[in-house]
Parts: sequence; structure tokens; C-alpha cells
Amino acid sequence: MKIVTFNLNSWMPVKKMPYRNRITTLAQHIKEKYGDDLPEVIALQEVIAGRDGKNLDELDKAFDGCYRVCGPMGDAFDYTKHSRSIINVTLCKADYKPGILMSPASVLPNRFIINEYNGIGIINVHVPQVANLSGKAGWYIRERRRLRRIFWHQLIKFAGAVRDDYTDIIIVGDLQEGSDGTHIAKLKKLGFTEPVEGVPTVDGSFFREHCIDHILLSSDPGDFGTGTGTGSLEVDSTLTKSGLSDHHMLCLNI
Repeated sequence: MKIVTFNLNSWMPVKKMPYRNRITTLAQHIKEKYGDDLPEVIALQEVIAGRDGKNLDELDKAFDGCYRVCGPMGDAFDYTKHSRSIINVTLCKADYKPGILMSPASVLPNRFIINEYNGIGIINVHVPQVANLSGKAGWYIRERRRLRRIFWHQLIKFAGAVRDDYTDIIIVGDLQEGSDGTHIAKLKKLGFTEPVEGVPTVDGSFFREHCIDHILLSSDPGDFGTGTGTGSLEVDSTLTKSGLSDHHMLCLNI
């Protein structure tokens, strides 16, 4: 099984381009890279929702209908009111057995997407950024830090609540701290592991910490799922070099 995570860098883009081009560039790269062996799961952060979620439809078209496109659901997120907001989107291969974990009450439901893929729990998260708030007003900085504290508390609480209910769980996304961060340490105390640690995942000077994107498993790779994966991590900087994002694309083979 291959799981990919990528921050699409839509809010403060390194390179401006029509949004449809941003989506098609991503999809074309993944399709050319993996061919007939596409990743089972693609976890995206910083996707602009679009009016009535139109960019989720664009993702579906760009990947030729190969994936079920899962964004925020239900009353938690208003796609009309928040059409310019960033959201997390999880793409699961279209043949997957649909299911959803219990939905947590999140302070930022647009950044906390939970799905099942063939019995595996997928928690796709994007922690609020507080590393670089230069020039922002004091009230904004305080609010961002408050949201970050609550978000981490909710994520750790939820991960602990479902840890014993599901054999296999993946926490994936932009966690905004390194492998030795205090919050990731709490996830590891719950039994989550990171097969490859300390790998730089972003470029540029915007972030002080350069290892902020992660894929954590609820068990060692050899015991996870079918147990056939190697736990090898590929860091793909192709889209970073092209200016699509300041984040690298990660792919874990499990």
C-alpha cells in the first residue's frame, strides 16, 4: 500500500497560477510517476474548496475518476460561505470499501478529515501554522496560538480514543513540528510510530523547522495492514522545484 501526502500551498502560493492548473499539474505528476500503480490514498492539505466544492470536482476529473474525493462533510463546513477557505482532502482509490471513523468535534473541521480505507483509519490533518507570523496583529497571533493548542488537544484525544478500536490507523499531513516535537511525542506515547524520522519536507526560509509533514502508523510497518510494506519513505521534490508548493510530496510504502 502506498500513501501520499502533499500540501498544495494554496493560501500563500510560492507561484501563482489558475487553480485548475494547480490541480491538473499535481494529478499529471502523480499519474506519470506511478502509472498503473497509483497510491491507494492521497492526503492533501491547503486545497481551496471553491464555490459549492467545485475544486473537489476538479480533483475527480483530473484523476480520471480513479479516486473517491473526500472533503469536510455534513454541517461542519459550509462550502458556499467558505468557498475561499483551505481544506484537507483525502483521495481514496475508487474501489475502496467506504466507511468513516467517528467524527470528532474539531475547532477547525476544514483541517481534520477522517476516513476509512478498507478498514484502515486515515486521519488527514493540517495543524495551524504559528512559526512565522511576522507583521501580524497581536490579537491574530494569540488566536492562532489558541487554535493550535486546541487543535493538538483534540487530535491527541481523538487518536487515543480510537487507538484500541481500529487495528490500523494512519495519521498523515502537515503537523507543523519536527519528529522530536512535544505533540508528536504524545502521539508516539499512544503507540504511533514514524518509520522514517527527521526528513526535511519543506524548502525556503518561511519555516524555522523543515521537517513538518509526517506519516505516522499505529504499529510498525511489518505489522501494519497486510504486513507486506517496507516502511520506505520517498521524498519527491519535483513539484517543489517547479514552484507548485514549498512542501515536498511524501510517499510511504506500507
